[in-house]
Amino acid sequence: MPDSTSEFLKAHGIDPEHFWLTEVKALVDDGYDPTLAYLKRIFDNSGDGKPLGQLTNKALSDFGSTLDSKFFHGIPQVFEDLRDIVSKFRDMKVEFYIVSGGLESIIRGSQIVNDQFDGVYGCQLAGDTSDGPLRYMAFLLRMCSRHLILSIGANPTQNVEFGSPT
Repeated sequence: MPDSTSEFLKAHGIDPEHFWLTEVKALVDDGYDPTLAYLKRIFDNSGDGKPLGQLTNKALSDFGSTLDSKFFHGIPQVFEDLRDIVSKFRDMKVEFYIVSGGLESIIRGSQIVNDQFDGVYGCQLAGDTSDGPLRYMAFLLRMCSRHLILSIGANPTQNVEFGSPT
């Protein structure tokens, strides 16, 4: 399956190749962090009269719900099979997490993700109200953040404060 952000862009008439290789790359070449660069370009394409329109987390989640048909056939069964295998061992449990620099609202829109994953970490966007148009970056997952989450084995039910003393 192509990445969900590129699928979202394509669904709104934005050429993903041009978006990533021209628009985002230009910002990265100017010194932007890649995650900040792509999110800036998402916001540049959001708003009245722009390809993404008045972008909301609900719209992102609704789009994410359309992606389940793009997963490889049998993916849900893989998770169930792995859980069954591990359940045969005493004091063992397998958990699945998504750690992505993509848009968390799109990822969480997938029923497969909701059914099979124990947690999702991704970039979060916010507006002035919980259901209003998105205008801000609320939580970013950059490459170093993803490594930190993986190395500390964070549980999504824990409040993980990045950069705070331990």
